[in-house]
Order: sequence, then C-alpha cells, then structure tokens
Amino acid sequence: MSTDAFPTRRAILGGAAISVLVGGFSYDFDAQGEKATWELVNNAAPWKPRQGGNIVSFADQLWLLGGSSTADNQHFRDIWSSRNGVDWTKQADVAEWKNAPSKMVSVFQERLWLVSGRQVWCSLSGKTWELVTEQGPWSYREGASLVSFRDRLFLLGGFWPLPDGSKIRYFNDVWSSGDGKVWELAQVHCDWRERSFQGVTVFNDALALVGGGRWETQEVEKDVWSSFDGRAWSRIRSHLPSLRFSPSPTVYRGALWILGTSAPGPTTQLLYSWDGKWWHVYRSKSQGSVSPSAALITFRDKLWAISAAGEKEGAHIWSMAIPANWSGNWFREGRNRLGSIQ
Repeated sequence: MSTDAFPTRRAILGGAAISVLVGGFSYDFDAQGEKATWELVNNAAPWKPRQGGNIVSFADQLWLLGGSSTADNQHFRDIWSSRNGVDWTKQADVAEWKNAPSKMVSVFQERLWLVSGRQVWCSLSGKTWELVTEQGPWSYREGASLVSFRDRLFLLGGFWPLPDGSKIRYFNDVWSSGDGKVWELAQVHCDWRERSFQGVTVFNDALALVGGGRWETQEVEKDVWSSFDGRAWSRIRSHLPSLRFSPSPTVYRGALWILGTSAPGPTTQLLYSWDGKWWHVYRSKSQGSVSPSAALITFRDKLWAISAAGEKEGAHIWSMAIPANWSGNWFREGRNRLGSIQ
C-alpha cells in the first residue's frame, strides 16, 4: 500500500471540512426562502372586529365563523368565506347554532363541525347548519379544541365559567366521536394541566397540543405535548418562552409553525419546528408587522396570518409564500434554538 494513502485521505477530509464551513457561512438564504416576507393583502376586511373568531380551511375556501366583541358584549353568529384569502363574502348574518361566547370548529368527513357549549352542529356547505347533538356528554365549556384525527373528532380541554364570573373550572379531559353524534370519554385527566384556548393540530401523524392557559388571569402555559391516540400524552417541550395566549399552530412545508412574541416589545416572531421540541425563528424581513394575536393558517400553498380583531372598523390579513424547496437552515438552526428543555 502506498505511503501516500493516509496524507491524501487526510487532505481530502480536510478539504471537505473547509468546504462545509465555507458553505455554512456563504449559505444561499434566498434559495432557501429565508428572505420570504409577509405581504399585507387586506388592511380592512369587511367583518366587524372580534375576538375568538374561528378561521378554518374548508371546500377550498377560508372561513371565518363566530367570535365576540368585548366592547359591546356581542357574540357574533355571522359566517364569512374567501376563495383567495383577500376578498371575503358574507354567507350568513345569523347562523343556526346557538349564541355561546366561544365555539370550536373543525373539518371532518367533508363537513364543517362546530361545538357550542354542549351542542354539536355540522354543515355540508358552510352556510346552513344541522343540529347533530343537543347535549354532549361533557360539561358545558368554552375555549376547548376540536380537531379531526384518525377518522374521529376529538374535543379537548376548555373551561366552564359561572354566569356571574365568580368561579371558573378548567378541564384536561378528551372526548372523541366517529360520527359526531355518539361521544366517548377517551381520557378523564390528561398529563397536561387543565387549560383553555390551547392550540391543537395534527403533526407528524400525531396530535400536537401547544400552550393554552387561564382565561381570567391570562396565565399562559408554555409547554408542547404530543399524542398518537388522544389518550396517552408525552410532553416534548416544557417551556417555549415565545408562546402567547390562543396559539394557532399550522403545518406548512413539513414543519409546525406558530406566531409567538419576543421581549422587549413584544415583537412578533414566526417560529417553526421539525419535531415540536426544538423551535427556530424564521427571519422574514417584515416579521414585526404581523399582529401576534393573528390566527395562523395554511391555505393555497401559503402561510396566512388573519387578525380578526383588527383596528377600529377593519381587520388585517397577511400572506407569505416560502419556496417549495425550502428545508430549513441547518447553519442558523444550530444557533437559534429557543431556550433549554426542562
């Protein structure tokens, strides 16, 4: 064997290491979509400003349902839809479902489903609704999560306020149904703390639960949980400092995304994760322009941030398209992991 073999191999490996290092510093951020930016596509959506409106993608349209106004103690029952995310049409002034302060909405079996208190409603069109269940087996609640997963509907968490506001009870139970009519208790008490207004979505073939908290004190739970069946839950992150109240996680480009905030300011941050454990800041050029209270949703191969509350007479809608070949930024991700796992 030639005595030149080892030096030659060492030179090759050394050259490769230098190439990787140089490549890291000269990383083409534009090719990976690191300079994609939010675009304000509508700064005065036609609905009345509200909190707690449900944004959902159904039948190739975006839909806004319900919500409430603290200014005049009004609970909305109107329905709006949009085929392009920019222009919106009112589909109903007063929907059939009852006037509960907060409602939970999901898409299941090619229908829209809505839980209001203990009532369960569904719709084929999004405009007219059918009462499926008058009294669900759970305690009356608001601020729960409704999600479709593995051919079943799941209802998770929430809170029950007394009419006079003197007492609030929080839940960490899970209910599921295969048809929206017959419901069974999947878990009496999950390992995650009782809470309301948590964000729940399907990610990596599992349920992902993000944040939530106490409505009356605005205490935010900063954890992230995962479950493959809705019964057994694993905490995959105990403290994500950027979490705000009522997060709306969405899946886009194979990653899980949320809007968060950073101090001081606070400044709005767009965060993504490949596993729910490690989170990274997506550094768009206009990240601070989006409201941290906006609902984040994936629609027509874009990210959308919809602020239903708006300012004065309108609401703001942003969109952003990240290139299809984007796969994260290994060099930056290694440096901006948010916080430590406890």
